[in-house]
Amino acid sequence: MAALRIGVLGAMNVRIICIPDWCGDVELVTPVWIIDSPRNRTTAESAWERRERKLCTEGVGLFEALDSPESACANVIYDIWLHHGPWSCQPPMDKILAQGVQVTDSIRRALATVDYQVTVITSDGFEASPRSSPYWEPS
Repeated sequence: MAALRIGVLGAMNVRIICIPDWCGDVELVTPVWIIDSPRNRTTAESAWERRERKLCTEGVGLFEALDSPESACANVIYDIWLHHGPWSCQPPMDKILAQGVQVTDSIRRALATVDYQVTVITSDGFEASPRSSPYWEPS
């Protein structure tokens, strides 16, 4: 299976994987947040062992599985923004790519709290982008 490798020069995508038994591999070229499960924890621990640097623009995080993948996704969006947003990371994330969820009102509300919106609905998730520029510019 090909490893997950996402990224555009000068831009940063953050991937949210809400699939409990995800069987992907992770190359540490972009941040990936994976729902916690025994199988996904093994994937994350393997990536942590290979990680040489601790940068906000790469790495793997786990987040708590709640009553549904959609609830878990909505719950982690603010934490992701804190780790990869404009005050924490350069370049800041400019796209969220979610997999294993359907767009719900709670996900839309969570995105709105960090000034993001769903821009594309895919067969197994969504893409979200900032409503305004992710780059802070002093006035």
